[in-house]
Amino acid sequence: MLSIAMVILSGCLVITDRGKLGDDVKFVTIVNNSNKSIHAMRSFLYPDTTLINAKECDCPHIASKSSCQCHSSSGWKGDIIQNSHEIGIIFLVSEDSLLTILKRFDYTISDFDSAKWTIVYP
Repeated sequence: MLSIAMVILSGCLVITDRGKLGDDVKFVTIVNNSNKSIHAMRSFLYPDTTLINAKECDCPHIASKSSCQCHSSSGWKGDIIQNSHEIGIIFLVSEDSLLTILKRFDYTISDFDSAKWTIVYP
């Protein structure tokens, strides 16, 4: 029981890890300012921009006027640089039809840094 609580607390409190990349970011915040719920997915397989290999974010369902944090246990920067193009992809898809991509964000580490690791929709 204690170990479960420690995992939950550490997942909430530890935002970055120290490593060869400096501070590696563990979460990308996704803000849904639309009037509809959306679904969030991520991929590090650019230039493959299909949903087939994308993975759901921790909180894939993002209600209208709310936000969530999309987690990467190994760190977003590390995951991005493993791709030869060094691009991470966030897909925001319709809750009504998971095949309808509302917006796709293809971001480099620099893009994410500039956006303060936050994506705002729309």
